[in-house]
Formats: sequence, structure tokens, C-alpha cells
Amino acid sequence: MKRTYINKNGYLAIMLILVILSACKGQTDEEMTSSDGTALFQISDRLGETSDREISYYTFKDNMLYKTGHGLVSPFRLSVPPNARVFFFSGETEPAGLAAVATGKTTLDEFLAIRTEESEYPVDFYTGSLLRTDNSAYRIPLSIGVAQIDMDATSSDLLRISSIHIENVPASTLLFSQEHPASSTSKVARTYEFTPPAGGKKENIFRIYESNTPVIFSVEGEYDGIPLSFKASLPQVSRNTKYTLKVMNAGTEVTGFFSIDEWTQTDTVNTAAHADEKLLIDMEHSVFPAGTVVSDSRQSLDVPYTGGDITLAFMAESAVDFESVIDELSNLQTSLPEVRREDDRILTKYHIHVKGQGDNTLPYMTTLNVKSVLRQHSTNNISLIVGCPPLYIREVTLGGRTWMNFNARSRTPDDQIYPMKGYDVEGMYKHEWLNTLGGMFQYGRNYIYVPWESGVDNQGNQTVDLPWMEAKNTPCPEGYRIPTATELFQLLGNGSGVPGSWDYNGERITASEVIASNDTVKINGVSGVAKFLKLAGAGGGCMYIPYGGTKSSISPSPEDPKFEQGFRLWCADDERKDGQAMSIYYGNLIQAETPIKSVKLSEISKKSYAYVRCIKDMNSK
Repeated sequence: MKRTYINKNGYLAIMLILVILSACKGQTDEEMTSSDGTALFQISDRLGETSDREISYYTFKDNMLYKTGHGLVSPFRLSVPPNARVFFFSGETEPAGLAAVATGKTTLDEFLAIRTEESEYPVDFYTGSLLRTDNSAYRIPLSIGVAQIDMDATSSDLLRISSIHIENVPASTLLFSQEHPASSTSKVARTYEFTPPAGGKKENIFRIYESNTPVIFSVEGEYDGIPLSFKASLPQVSRNTKYTLKVMNAGTEVTGFFSIDEWTQTDTVNTAAHADEKLLIDMEHSVFPAGTVVSDSRQSLDVPYTGGDITLAFMAESAVDFESVIDELSNLQTSLPEVRREDDRILTKYHIHVKGQGDNTLPYMTTLNVKSVLRQHSTNNISLIVGCPPLYIREVTLGGRTWMNFNARSRTPDDQIYPMKGYDVEGMYKHEWLNTLGGMFQYGRNYIYVPWESGVDNQGNQTVDLPWMEAKNTPCPEGYRIPTATELFQLLGNGSGVPGSWDYNGERITASEVIASNDTVKINGVSGVAKFLKLAGAGGGCMYIPYGGTKSSISPSPEDPKFEQGFRLWCADDERKDGQAMSIYYGNLIQAETPIKSVKLSEISKKSYAYVRCIKDMNSK
């Protein structure tokens, strides 16, 4: 059998024209075959041009296989008995299960149970079906038997994805679609490597069979050179559907969620009165918060980060029910539906309250699985995506001075560290410690160094070292500057030990060491315990500084950058003699069996690497 290719719009259609003469009513099926009372099948593409695709058909009468045919090319005629069901198949090869069917022996249930052979990689094929009614014209789309996985990493030019690993993927599938996605008990796992790591949009990364159990995606990559990894899942996978894994970032924080689009899109679908319909959002009767964007397919909506109240309406042949709601963060409150008849249709309305983002800086998605209460195949998945709030730098005020509560990464506000996954600032240090480190810098240079990788001297090929006494030359965002040695030393208790307490500009500070919940960190051979310093002010403010270590040279070392032992912060003081610069080191100054850590001022080579914690510039406008 010839290979069947889908056109650029992924669309196959069969036009069935039934010409039923009144004189044929008393004839047998055999008599109808030789008369004008036949069905004309015309296979066409989206533009209506005749296609040379080969089609196999299987007609069932009274739940028994009645007639089959293979290798038919448009146009062709077939007799279709009243109330018969016809199934169509097109593919490169005929599955073994289809080759084994026999007229008069194979029942409809046996036919619908036929599966593809198990394989690590799915096979593309196209299927469709119709139920003969009194209608005289049908337009039947053939749906592809797989789903496609795409990637969209356009949220930042700094994103690079190196690999996507998928698990719990069905090894086979039913040839013909059922009421709900079905999957085999045998599962496979696959990995796609991007060489080199890729950003932007990538299509057709995977094709997978439908699944009624979650398919898990593990993503690895980098954001501006910093390793990233996260997991995403599809609760279920439907055939003939494109899923786009959208990699979203807010500063250095990265996550992913899926948008869903039906693969085939038709201009007009003319079907019998009892055919199943796709349940789409009814725009006339729906009400959305200002700024909400509904997709052209009417299957997803983007809600502003503030959330709000939504009236979600559906117009169908019967009432529409929420079969399930996938809402891991409990962001939705829904009411009982309002149902009423409008002309010959049923209007169903749900009143939904969508919770705003709060401190979360990444979008979240909720999936509403809707279903007709009468039509078993009338279903849809409605995606509700709540967008990102405006980014604002997290600050803390201690002793009357305002500091950034995360280490700096660049002069660009969008590139800073922000809370993610609904965490507050302390929650980030406890649960996403690795994402709180920020970047290391050589003194007077503004190009970030990734702490756990081997480096090069002058990583950004900066031609002139900049005087960090001027805020505009630093990696601090506008409105902030690098603190002086005196300012940092006072903040950290003028050398006081930790745990301990001290006065800072008239406010009592209590210092303690905290171990993060993901306590052990090991990346590229660099390992240690994830810890951070907590400075709690009597006025309620808290500052946190991660034990990101220090690095004295560009050479890689299993001990660099000495996670868990402490941290080093640059000071803005002018460069000392012989290429030295001033820094604050916090940690165990003498390797001894003691939990006490303290602070000291030290001059080190400006080619060393340390972190930058910015202070609010009181002179900035």
C-alpha cells in the first residue's frame, strides 16, 4: 500500500454523497449495488483537490463485518446499507489485525479492539468512520492516530533546551478512536537530544500514541548558562492533537506547561443530525475579565495574572458537564451550571472564580474536561492559563537600609531571581535553593560566571574593567548599587558569630544557619549541603544569603565553589594595589570542629569569583 502523507494543514477528508432513489427502497443490497442507489466517496484535500491516497474501508451491518475493500482511489462508489457503519483506514502498511478480519465472522467489538503492534516508535495512520443515516451528504475528517509533541521556548533568548525525556508512553494503540483515550499496558520511554541545545520553537519532537494515564516529561537545559531541569506531565493524551510544551521563565526561574490544539482544522463540517460535536467555548454568552484572550480554536483562554470571575458558556445539543478538573494548585472555584434551552440548542453556563497569582511569577494552567451529558463522543479539554504578573525585585529593609533579597545576576531587571511555584522568598531558599545562588563575577566585570562550571579569565571579553563605585557600571539593576565594605561588614555584625545576634543601625538582628529541604546539592562534580544564612530583623524583615561558596581561580576543582562552607560577596571599594579588591567572606575561618561561622574583610585577586548583593541607592531617582 502506498504511504499516505498528510498535507501542510494536517487534513484529510472524505466527501460522501449518497444518492438514494425512492425506487430502491424495496431492493436488496445486491440489487442496490448494480443500480444508481450507491454512495459516492470522494477523497479530497483541504482545497478540494482530488487526492490519490489509497483507502481501505470496512462496512458493518448488524454488528458484523459485511463488506471490505482495499486500494480504492477517489472517486469510487460503494453500496452502504441503511444503519450500517463504515470505517476507513489509510496508512503505509496494513496492520496485521486488519489483515486478519473476515466478512461474516468478525464482530464490531472484535474489530474495534484491533491494535497496532507494540513498538518504541509509533506508526502514522489515519482513520475515520460514519453511520449511515437519511442524510444525503457527509464530510468526514480522517484523524491521525498519534499525537504530536512540539516545544516553544521563545519566552527568553537565554533559554537553551538540551534534552527532553518522556516516560509512561504507550507502546501500541487501538486503530479506531474510542469514547476516551485508551493505552496499552506496555509502556516505553524515549529521549530527544538537542545538538546543539536549542531555543525558540521546535515542531514534531515526538509522536506518541494516545494515553489515559499521565505521560511524564523531564526537561534539561540551561538559562543563561545556569543548568535547569523541571518536570511536566500530560494527564492524558488524545490522538489527532498537537501538544506544545511551553517553556516559561521569570528571570532565572523556569517551568513548563502544555497548550493543546486539535491537529485537523476544517472550514465547515457537515454531518448527520446525530453526529458528535466538538464542545467549544460559546463567545456570545461567555464573560471574561478584561484582558483575557481566547484562542481562535475556542479551546483555551489566557487570563490576566489578577484572575477574576468568568462565565464560561457552551452551546450544544445537550447540557455540558465538567467531567473532571485538573487543578493542582486549587486555583478555581466553580458553581453549579445554569442550563436552559435556546431555540433548538441547550445553553450551559458555569460561573468560575480564578484566583490571582499572588507571589507566583510563573504562569499556571488548569484543564477543564467537558462532556456532553448525552453524546458520548462530544468532549473537549479547555485550557485555562493564568499569566505572569509584572516582575518586581524582592527587597528587604533592615536597620533602615533596603537590600535586594537575592544575589544579582545582571543589570537587567528581567534577569534577576524571583519566587516561583507560589513560594515566598524564604520558600525559594528552602525548596529551590539552586535557583537562589545568582551569579559569580570577577571584580569590575559584568559577565556572569556559572558557579559549578570551569571558567575562563574575563569571560565576556570585557576590554576595560569598570569602577564599581559607580552604580551604572555594576551588575546591579537600576536603582541599586554594590555596597561598600563598611556597609556589608555592619550588616553582618562586624565579625559576630553565627548563630548570634547584634544591632544594625538601631535594629536587633538575629542570625541563624538554615538547611534547605533539598539538602544535598551535587552538580558536575561539585557537591555540598544546601544552606543559607537567615538575618531576621526585630521589625519583621528577613534577609537570606545562600552558602554559594567562593572560587579563587578559573581552574575547575571538585571543591569549587565550596558549597555549604559559606559565601564571599564583593564590596564596591576601589581596587587595591597589585590587582587586589575588597570582599567580605562569611564562613568557618579556621577549619575546626565548631558550628560557629563569622565574617571577615579580605583583599583577594580581582580575578577571583564572588557574588554580588545589591543595596538600594538612596541617591537614585
